[in-house]
Amino acid sequence: MKIWSYSRPFTFHGHSCEVKVTLTGSETISSLFVDDFLVDEQSIKYIEGLTTFLHPLQTKSGFEAKVESGYFNWWNIGIAVTENGRLVHESHPGKDLGYG
Repeated sequence: MKIWSYSRPFTFHGHSCEVKVTLTGSETISSLFVDDFLVDEQSIKYIEGLTTFLHPLQTKSGFEAKVESGYFNWWNIGIAVTENGRLVHESHPGKDLGYG
């Protein structure tokens, strides 16, 4: 059962992207969508602790990046997109996504 969900949209080389993080009664699920297509999904059970998720992002045009999603405080989740070791997008600039 879904309790809450966060949506973090961003654009990457002309592609519409979004990370959706869903909280259920027993786990956290992080999903990466590119142009409305699910490209990666990861989850962790609450009893396993908190984590940040690291999604691989590769476009059909050959661009690659890593998308990190995680808590930056007790109530909120942010994302950071890194391409070739360079930060290209942050939903909450300067926040540490490894909170807790």
